[in-house]
Amino acid sequence: MRRWLLILAFAVLAIGMLVWPTAPVRPSGAQPPVASAKVPKQEDEIEEDAQGELSDATYRRLAGPSACSTDCATRQAGFDWARDNDIENPAGCRGLAPPRAAGCRVYAQALQTAEARLRNQADAGGP
Repeated sequence: MRRWLLILAFAVLAIGMLVWPTAPVRPSGAQPPVASAKVPKQEDEIEEDAQGELSDATYRRLAGPSACSTDCATRQAGFDWARDNDIENPAGCRGLAPPRAAGCRVYAQALQTAEARLRNQADAGGP
């Protein structure tokens, strides 16, 4: 019986050492670390900023005038549909008629490009 109590005591002690956090040891006179004042942008902030950049964009401006030689209104409608429906990936344009899908894809690709640029700026500590 005594042997089991001793084994149980050591087991509890071992588990306690693994579970209980210990305070970090700092040399005397050392100051605690200061949190960085610069907080990286969260993913949802990046998405909102990218959508904001494209809020007044048009299919013709992003795709270029030569891309709008025929059926420009339908392509713009696809572009607007993607913006209104928060399409973030060109795969979300499947099922649309080809001219609408072209406008939708241009919006989704522009959004992905803007988000990637904003992520890179945030990672580099930019604005």
